[in-house]
This record gives sequence, structure tokens and C-alpha cells, in this order.
Amino acid sequence: MSHQSHSRQATQSETPTAVEFGSRTPKSDHLQPWSLGVEHQSQITSVVEERTVVRKVHPRHTEPVPPAPCGEVCTYSGTEVNASGMAYPELHKDINCKNIMNRMAYRNYTVEDPPPDYPPESLIPNFTMNGAMPITKRKYFSSGSSTATRVFTASYIQNLISKVNEGEQVNGYKAGKCMEDTLKRYGHEINGKRGVVIGTLQPWLEAILLAYGAIKVTTLEYTGLELEDGRIEVFTPYDFADHYLGGESVELFDFGATFSSLEHSGLGRYTDPLNPYGDLEAMAQTWCMIKPGGLFVLGLPCSMTDDGFILWNANRMYGTKRLQQMTANWRLLEVVRCTDANKLFVLRKPAQQQQQEQQQQLQLHYDYSE
Repeated sequence: MSHQSHSRQATQSETPTAVEFGSRTPKSDHLQPWSLGVEHQSQITSVVEERTVVRKVHPRHTEPVPPAPCGEVCTYSGTEVNASGMAYPELHKDINCKNIMNRMAYRNYTVEDPPPDYPPESLIPNFTMNGAMPITKRKYFSSGSSTATRVFTASYIQNLISKVNEGEQVNGYKAGKCMEDTLKRYGHEINGKRGVVIGTLQPWLEAILLAYGAIKVTTLEYTGLELEDGRIEVFTPYDFADHYLGGESVELFDFGATFSSLEHSGLGRYTDPLNPYGDLEAMAQTWCMIKPGGLFVLGLPCSMTDDGFILWNANRMYGTKRLQQMTANWRLLEVVRCTDANKLFVLRKPAQQQQQEQQQQLQLHYDYSE
């Protein structure tokens, strides 16, 4: 999934290390093979506008791989299927899950470290939805990512679970308790079920889900991560997409959740490739992973306007127009205002019959790309 809120800088002198959270000393054979270290990818160093740029190639490939088509996902078009949606008209987009997961697993790309301090002129119309979501100010982050593997012990995770059960907040976000309380209200859809977490800096979201009865949580994370709890498994998005495409015992998830992650996708802040549609692709990937009828709780920073805006390269601030694109093909059950700048969107993937009915009721075509 092309999104992360963690640093990922690598230099030729760096090698993967482990940072331990808890009481266990990590074994070297427990280190995640994925990092942006030189041993896992080719690098070409050049000087562009008096700054050093490290161009990094997808670690799976030494030769370019033609990307699968993104289709309607990578556009600002869609077809209205429910004009009386809770917050805005709901849209339908055609999603080819095989292609979307193929793009995540096999697409070759280059990224820049440090990231560009402004998007290329040719990409500005796509980043801004042709001006509907302008870049209002520069809030630039040049840091990349550590190659250290973060190791969280079973005792560390259990301590978080205990705090959740005691009603304590287990993260530092102002909106974090709001996420915890919202998930608790939907606990009947978590208890005894399997879920996915998109993006993790610390496993507080995983702990909340386990505290509310999830039997298995899968975390998708680009950076090196080890969670030593048998109920949690960790994949890089590349590896998960490989399993998905290969049919290697991958079951669709009953539910999913993400917080403070997707708004960064495609902006290059974390040495991810520039992609105007990075957040929309990430949502389409998630849609492909969730069972029909499944729940997804999406936490995003939001503006007070319909248009929204971009703080380059920090994050997007979502307005109605972009949210409508983000939540295409989902049913919006609830919008929870956590703070002035943070909202939760409780979404449900329609059951198969509902999806078919929606496609038969297509009414008005939206297209912001013209």
C-alpha cells in the first residue's frame, strides 16, 4: 500500500538494525528482510538543483516491470449510486482487484531521497484535482526512514491491551481515544473476527482490536516491524499482494482500520514514489482485501471546506470532493468528528447483492478531471 507515516531514509553506510520495545533481546534471524538499505535495492545517486537525490528501485526487481492499468481508480471520475448518502453522494468506480494488487506487488518505481520540495509542474493538476484541492502552503519534511527493525515484545503488546481494558488511552493522538471509543461501539463486528491494520508506527491499534476480541490481526507496513504476539502477523504490502495474487492461503478480512496513514500516500514524504492518486489506490487495495459486508474505520485529517487542500509534503487535508473519491464503492455508516481537524469514517463494503443493485441504479456521472 503506497502509504506510510514513518521515516525511511537509507544511505550506503547503513545496515538494518533492530530497536526493541519490551524485555526481549531480538535475534538476528528475526530481522525483517525488508528495509530500504542498500543491500535490498539498486541506487543511483545524482545531483539535482544542488541537492543529492537517491533514486531507489522497487526491491523485488532489477528490471522494469510494466505497471498493470489502474483504471478508474486513478481518475477523479465516478458514477453516483446514492444521491442521499450520509455526508455526500456515494460513488461507484470500477475496481479490478487483480490489477490493483498487481500494481502494489510488482510495479517498478523510483523515489527521491530527500523528497522533492514541490511536485513537478506536470503533476500539479492531478495532485490538486485540477485546482479543486489546492496546495495552500509548504510544510516540508525532508527526513527519510530508519532502517532499524522495530521489535515489540509480547509483554509490551499485552500491557497495551490491559490499558485498553482499563479504559486508558494507548496512543498520543488527540483523536486517539475517539478511535478507541468508536471501535468499541462496533465491537460486535470485531469480536471473534479477523482484521487488517493499514500502517503502524506502534501497535496501539492492534492492541485495541485484540482487546475487543479480534482473533487475528494482520498489519501491513512497509518498514521493518516485528510484533511478537501470536495473534498478529505482519506483511509488507508487497508480500501481502504477492500472497493475494498467488492464492497462498489469503482470506479476505472481516474488518479493517487505519489512522493517520493514507493522507500521506503518494506525497513522497516518506520516500514513497510521487503518485497523485496514492491515497485512492490505497483505498482500492483495502476494498479488495475486505469481505463483502465487512467494516472499515478510516481516520483522516479533514478541512472545514468542501475542497480540502494539501500541505506539501506533509499531508492532505480532506474536503468533500476528495472524500467522495476516497470512499467510492463503500457505504458510509457514520462520520465521527474527533477534533476540528480529525474525523473517522465508518464504512461498510456492500454485500454482493447490494453491489449488483448499485451498479443497476447508476444515475449521474461525476468527472473532475476535465
